[in-house]
Amino acid sequence: MEFLELELANFKRFKEKKLSFSPGLNLIFGPNESGKSTIYEALCCALFGRERGKAVESWNGNDCSVMLAYLADGKTYHLDRRLAQGAATLSTFTDGTPSDTVSGKDQVEAHIALHTGISSRGVFENTVSVRQLGMSKLSPSDLESVGGEIERLLTGTSHASATEIIKRLEASRDAVIGRARPANPREYDTIIERLRRSAEDLADARRSRDHIKNLETEQAALQDRIACDTERLQAVGSLLDRHKRWLDLKNREGRLDAQHKEVFATLSGIKNSLTELSATNKELTSYADLVGKDEEIGGHLSRIAGRREELEDRISELDAAGEDQRRAFGGALTPVILAGAVLFTLAGLVLGTAIDARAYLLLLPGAVFAVRYAQIRAAGASIELRHVCELINSAREELAQLSMEEKGILSYCNSADPAQAWSRIKAYRRLASRARELELSISRALGDHKPEDIEAQEAELARELSGVKRELEDEFEGYQPSTEESESWRAESAALQLSLPRAEARLHQVSGALESERRNARDLASLTGEIEFLHQRKEELEFLHKAYGVAIDAITEVTKSVTDEYLPELCQKAGDCLSLLTGGRYASIAIQPGGKISVDCPEKTSVPPASLSAGAADQLYLTVRLAFAEMLSHGHRLPLIMDDPFANFDRNRLANVLHLLSELAAKYQIMLFTHDPYTLDTISEMERGGKIPCRVHKLAASGEIDS
Repeated sequence: MEFLELELANFKRFKEKKLSFSPGLNLIFGPNESGKSTIYEALCCALFGRERGKAVESWNGNDCSVMLAYLADGKTYHLDRRLAQGAATLSTFTDGTPSDTVSGKDQVEAHIALHTGISSRGVFENTVSVRQLGMSKLSPSDLESVGGEIERLLTGTSHASATEIIKRLEASRDAVIGRARPANPREYDTIIERLRRSAEDLADARRSRDHIKNLETEQAALQDRIACDTERLQAVGSLLDRHKRWLDLKNREGRLDAQHKEVFATLSGIKNSLTELSATNKELTSYADLVGKDEEIGGHLSRIAGRREELEDRISELDAAGEDQRRAFGGALTPVILAGAVLFTLAGLVLGTAIDARAYLLLLPGAVFAVRYAQIRAAGASIELRHVCELINSAREELAQLSMEEKGILSYCNSADPAQAWSRIKAYRRLASRARELELSISRALGDHKPEDIEAQEAELARELSGVKRELEDEFEGYQPSTEESESWRAESAALQLSLPRAEARLHQVSGALESERRNARDLASLTGEIEFLHQRKEELEFLHKAYGVAIDAITEVTKSVTDEYLPELCQKAGDCLSLLTGGRYASIAIQPGGKISVDCPEKTSVPPASLSAGAADQLYLTVRLAFAEMLSHGHRLPLIMDDPFANFDRNRLANVLHLLSELAAKYQIMLFTHDPYTLDTISEMERGGKIPCRVHKLAASGEIDS
């Protein structure tokens, strides 16, 4: 296999770039961050697709793709991969025209495995492909997987090595007997478990058969009990319904009777009140003169009687006062005059006798005084007497006027005297009050109805009451249940209503259990047949387990012979290459079937790689990789891809390895990525000397490629 051309589109920093390769040594040189590892990754992605779980970035955001043209079996192939979609196509090119195009991940990978002779990316990365500082990253498991690939080629198996076939057979054998991983089937264990479960099922089936009989017996008993209880509940319900109807009718009869009596009493009261009101109104017609005037007439009569009594009292008082005035004018004047005269006479006599005769003159003023005083008193008494007489006359005139007014009122009232008038007014007021009371009573009794409505209501109640009594007579003649009977019916009904749901729930539970038992019950004959079949299959698996063991032993023997065949050759090739690189210091390499490596040196035999210096270990692993590559070639001659793997080499070791690569370039196509100027100068000198076909690609720091 030979790489011809690599074309990148939107692959990380490269938008559109193309590289052409020489069949010999190809050097891709550039400083760090110039894209060397990107081109290395593009080659790996072209062959095997992107690594699982690792996305390939497109720095400009467009779809990322890579195309690899290579030569295999004398034909030119173009391998296109669209990494974002995971799509791949492989075409054969003849004179620039594609043909025999295949697509689909699995088909393309199958063709790549045929062209490279390598079935997995892991083997590719552990042999002909070396990443930066990854020379020594070879673990025993990696070496074992590469050994399995060599075994596959030597034994002629198409998809797996003999070791993998043995592992699969062992897994199948263990799965048969039940010692496989949980992800694998365990048929033998499954059969043992099924046999155990079948035995349990057989016992359960026998128990289930007995359980079904018991459930059927209980179901029948429950059904009979529910039927009897339901029938009795219906009978008791009928009795209670009849009793309830009888009670309803009796209660309705009582209510209607009370309502009828009440309405009848109301109607009778209204009729009596209407009759009395009619008589009262008829009697009131004889008092038409007092209608609306009884208060006014009564007020006038009361006022006249009161005024007359006042005037009569006043006249009596005035008559008494006049009599007093007359007595005062006729009799009371003489004693005063005589007393005055006597007083003055006595004074004159006493003074005249005792003092002087001229004192007798005092008798004259006394006489004059007596006369004048008598005149004055007589005039005053006369005036007062006239005034009293005038007042008496005025009072008598007012009495006469009141008598005339009273006479007119009595005449209007058709009464002979005030007592009769008052009697008529009181009678009228009593009748009017009774009429108002009757009207109010009738109004309250009628409400918003008319007497006809009350009569109709009374008639309707009477008809309804008669109908209820007729229903009682027709339906319940002689029916008179006791309280004890009705209470016993209610208690029995309550008990049945409580027990019936429980019995029905139990019946539902039993029916469900019976149905479940019948559905899940296993047939005894089928279980016996299944157990026989499982025993037969168990014997077959035991025989198959032994057959797997025989096959594994045979393939193990073949594998051992193949391993014994290729391991010495592999150790010889690796030892020769290591001797060339180290100038004969390390000349013997031992690789065990389990992937363990050791090397002999002048100081000590069987030195593990971990005891060597980093540079010596890199040399050891490089030679092992080259030996693997040669063993895997078998006509394929895979390209060697190295991404700056010589970081731990000094100048002497680097010169030796470059010399080795120049010799290998005659048989292999080599892709060497480096940033080391010494390597660039050495390869450029080889290119100029024309000793081997070389091509140098220089990468600028920006990612541009100069060829």
